[in-house]
Amino acid sequence: MQRSLVHVVILALVLISAPAPAVTAQEATPPAAETDRPACATTLGAAGTPTAADDADLAGWQTVPLTDARTGDAFTVGDFLGCAVFVDMMATWCPSCRQQMEYVAAAAKELDPDQFVFLSISVETELVNKDLARYADDASFDWRFSVATPDALKAIVDEFGREAILPPSVPHVIVEPDGTYGDLHTGYSEPDEIVELMKAAAAA
Repeated sequence: MQRSLVHVVILALVLISAPAPAVTAQEATPPAAETDRPACATTLGAAGTPTAADDADLAGWQTVPLTDARTGDAFTVGDFLGCAVFVDMMATWCPSCRQQMEYVAAAAKELDPDQFVFLSISVETELVNKDLARYADDASFDWRFSVATPDALKAIVDEFGREAILPPSVPHVIVEPDGTYGDLHTGYSEPDEIVELMKAAAAA
């Protein structure tokens, strides 16, 4: 009995003193989350991370960091080089914006999500991301939504003027795959017009 007890003690000491198995880098670092990126976005990366977009001649509003209201992922408009991008400035309290986004939703159904990107930027800088995400989800608007930071708002105004942050005028702009864009649009663009403009931008 005494000998068995000695054996148990010795075995316990061996197990305690044995080195722990090495942890591989793969085990130590959790896998990065998959980013919801369209196939056309050849330069997509987290905001602040150098990508091919850094070599392009992008305007300030295209490089200012934004946050996806649903996922919390950081991005910039410039991350979508390679895609035709429809960007509208909106507010959750704005009925005109809601109508325009209904048109956007109809147009988006006619376009390949791997080639065309839609982005709605709320000018309500104090809006909480989860509230914007809830607004979009309740309306079944399934594209990217982001709350503009003060820096983003300033960059948009610097480029397009104050009309760009007046939601009732439904301001929107279309960015071509090379990052260039035309004048700010105001007033409603109906689904067929949006589809036509986006296809023209993609072909430019």
